[in-house]
Amino acid sequence: MSEIDVASLGVAAMDDVPAGPLPGTATVDDAPPRARSSDERQREVENLAFEQYYRAQLAPLLADAADWDAFMASLRSPLPVTFRISGMPTDTIALAVRAHIETELIPPLSELPTPAKPLPWYPANLAWQVDVSRAALSKKHADDGSSVRTEALRNLHAFLMDETDAGRVHRQEAASMVPPLLLDVLPGMRVLDM
Repeated sequence: MSEIDVASLGVAAMDDVPAGPLPGTATVDDAPPRARSSDERQREVENLAFEQYYRAQLAPLLADAADWDAFMASLRSPLPVTFRISGMPTDTIALAVRAHIETELIPPLSELPTPAKPLPWYPANLAWQVDVSRAALSKKHADDGSSVRTEALRNLHAFLMDETDAGRVHRQEAASMVPPLLLDVLPGMRVLDM
């Protein structure tokens, strides 16, 4: 099989193609952030097959249209940011991390509609809930795209990233924090977490 002479076909060799975007085009990074409309956000969380399946499964419990609508609205609402501090309630590092959260991170978050709070059922205030979505915490813009997230949320996000990398904090849904508290796992036991 003979080698094809790309130049004879009128096609530029890869070495001749300029780096970067083609003239007159924009990259994703060049695009300004765009606020999504409420219709766009709504479409992202709709799934007809899901609704049909659960409507059939839950018909006896959610026969009233208002109950069904409330159920679906709760499924579509974003979960709050929750995290736990690693270690036992007597661990000095865990207590120092908790003190930093309580004195440095939580007071500036008082501007939120619902204040950040420790989960009351988790021992020694080592687990916290902040009533903002994960997307709002990590993005440069608020959920509605209307304003830049606050300095307090930027600081919390940076803290969570740093402390997660260091292994001192774990971002975890509140429901996933319950089983370890109830299992009474003792040293030497093995647990399979699937």
